[in-house]
Amino acid sequence: GNSIPWRAAILGAFWIAGLGASAFAASRPCIRAVVNSGGARVLWIYPFSRTRRDLHRSELDIAQIVESRDGDGDPYFFARTHLRGGPDVNLFESQNRTACEAVCMNFNAALGVVEPHASR
Repeated sequence: GNSIPWRAAILGAFWIAGLGASAFAASRPCIRAVVNSGGARVLWIYPFSRTRRDLHRSELDIAQIVESRDGDGDPYFFARTHLRGGPDVNLFESQNRTACEAVCMNFNAALGVVEPHASR
């Protein structure tokens, strides 16, 4: 009867939503940073490609907490550094501010910087 077209339509809607979610996830890189007092090597890892930049200490700002809101309006935090002459780099993101603060402290300590963390 009538149920086969409806099942196909529902299945098609799930496939379209799944493909859209996959495309969104594929557009967001996984970021890996290896940091020392001289600078950092930052690797942006996408599903099918990688980009690497070796950065001198002078090209990096200290990592700071940036507060935002998630889709439900709840607090959401980023441990973020800025590449001078380049983009912001989210080192970590979470609903847990303490976890983001720890990432900032570790990043800044690896750079040899000890400064208070202020929101931008």
